Amino acid sequence: MAEGRTVVLVYCEDLYESLYDLLNQHYTEYGGKLYVRLAFGTASRLCEIHRSFRVIVIVEKIDAYNRLAPPLLNRFEKQVMERSSLLTSVQKQVEKNLRKFANIYAAGQEKQKPSMAELRSCFVGFHNDMLSSLVQSLPDPENIEDTTLDCINRLLWLATPESACRVMSMRQRNIALKQLCSIDVVETYFKKQHHSDFITFADEMFDHWGRDEMGVQTQVLTFSPMSLHSGDALAEHSKKWKKVTTRTLHELSSERDLKTAITDFFDTCNHGSVFVLQCDPQAASFRRIEHARYIIEHARSKFLRGRWKDVRD
Repeated sequence: MAEGRTVVLVYCEDLYESLYDLLNQHYTEYGGKLYVRLAFGTASRLCEIHRSFRVIVIVEKIDAYNRLAPPLLNRFEKQVMERSSLLTSVQKQVEKNLRKFANIYAAGQEKQKPSMAELRSCFVGFHNDMLSSLVQSLPDPENIEDTTLDCINRLLWLATPESACRVMSMRQRNIALKQLCSIDVVETYFKKQHHSDFITFADEMFDHWGRDEMGVQTQVLTFSPMSLHSGDALAEHSKKWKKVTTRTLHELSSERDLKTAITDFFDTCNHGSVFVLQCDPQAASFRRIEHARYIIEHARSKFLRGRWKDVRD
């Protein structure tokens, strides 16, 4: 605050009540400087604030509508940003084709719009911005048809086995999908992709996705809890991955424990090393899992920057 920087708050609900005096601009001026009182529980103190200081709060749209207090929202200039608003005209066409595919996959007909429950029963974690986010994750499309096929292949990695079996048992739905995108969903899901077990998935896909020698970060979703010895099983039965480090999120007592484990892994890792963080959503909150993913992404990014610098030097 005193240095005039812009602060971005994400998942900081516990801090918002301490900011009311700041957001109300109840400043005290002394010696040509501005001060504001921040309260933390029963304690409070005056903090210097630079005239250029700004605060940005990022929240999910549904939380803003349903959870945050109106007096807090009224103190901000509000902007709603959705993935679809950031798409180019070509990306919007790809997203339109992808939505047609999802509608047929879930409901059987392009013009029949499936419910959100039906889409979530077909694609794990489906939400309104998923397709737009998927399109944005790819390089700018040069060929709409090829990019659409790439997106469909990636989307099928999130398809549930039950939905794939339903498509396989419904001939008309399977034909409609082939006519739309020239792809055999059943063959792609059951033969080209690897959904059967973790070891096969790791052997076939880690190298494929990490062929740039920069490794790969993957989030694997399972219907039942994985064994606590899954890392040992991977090291024992895998053809490629022999140095496997396994941690369970809810057994770590603090953020520092996770950072220490991640740092130790990247300090000693080499080809064939895998770090497995097992997360049970019943034992660890969704936000804790999201925060753990951020910590890993940050540590991996730092490791890759150092590795790229060594290569350049």
